[in-house]
Amino acid sequence: KRQAKADLERSREIMHIQSISRWAPSCVGPYSQAARFGDCVYVSGQLGLDPPTMAFVEGETLARELEKTIQHCESVCEAVGSAFSSDLVKLVVFVERGAAGLGLGGLAEGCGAEGLPRVYVEVPKLPKGARVELHPFLYSPKGTEGAEITVVAAAAVAEGVGVKGKCAGVEGTACAYAAEIGDGTQWEAVEAAVYGALARFGLEREDVVVFNLYFVGGLPLLGEGSCFGTLPVQSFPVSGCGLGEDMGAKAVVEVLAHRV
Repeated sequence: KRQAKADLERSREIMHIQSISRWAPSCVGPYSQAARFGDCVYVSGQLGLDPPTMAFVEGETLARELEKTIQHCESVCEAVGSAFSSDLVKLVVFVERGAAGLGLGGLAEGCGAEGLPRVYVEVPKLPKGARVELHPFLYSPKGTEGAEITVVAAAAVAEGVGVKGKCAGVEGTACAYAAEIGDGTQWEAVEAAVYGALARFGLEREDVVVFNLYFVGGLPLLGEGSCFGTLPVQSFPVSGCGLGEDMGAKAVVEVLAHRV
């Protein structure tokens, strides 16, 4: 474990707390805009702020705000040697309550996320009064151009479990998985799908670094003896969630795994 921690420290690169990305907004709090661990890049949530003023343009449409948010993601990724549109593995889209009705059409095509796992989460309020916030996860080996990312449906990694989901990743290195939970009682099926996704890309439970559970209403209870209890699970009550813009799921599971 000590050696693994040392290897992780050597492979970690954190962007300075104040952005070194020239055309993206500075951080709005005490955090880093991006962190690279080996070949994987984690980008903090990006907003469609105007960088010089750190404010939103009054009267701007949601489409324009979303366009600027994507541009800021591209700038931050470029600053850490990655390419947002070609290296993207998974995207989480946070939407202010009511903003989804204004339309997020073209989001997937606009940022290269078409076909990839996308999690949509509706919340009461976003920082700085934003209507949309993007959280990308990328696979970006240094010294290479683009990554060969494989996308498979949840049914292909756990036959017969009946879970609507999708996973994407790179063999032996990284995997992102997202699935909808219809009624909060499908934990055995979800477990089978999660571990099926990890196995599909040659990864194990010990490689999981993020396990997020977004849920609407009461918290879906983990089944008795669930092996999720050994994972770093974070739970978030939200007003809507799903793998599509309609956000009609009871809960969504989001898992990221990578091997340094």
